[in-house]
Amino acid sequence: AVVNRNMGQVRFCYEEGLRDDASLNGRVAVNFVIGGNGMVKSANVASSTLKAKGVEDCIVMRVKSWKFPVPDGG
Repeated sequence: AVVNRNMGQVRFCYEEGLRDDASLNGRVAVNFVIGGNGMVKSANVASSTLKAKGVEDCIVMRVKSWKFPVPDGG
């Protein structure tokens, strides 16, 4: 639910990239770790066919700001 709720942020990064390159397309996979407090502790691009570092960096930065529910027991 958290990922779906924040997909607009990912779309924003992509749309910004389209301003520089109207033919921009591809997939970006992001690995991220959620800490015991529900905050994203780390995130990085696992793989990408986008070939647009600025967009990839934007997506990672956004993912790092996401807040997930705190798990039972931390």
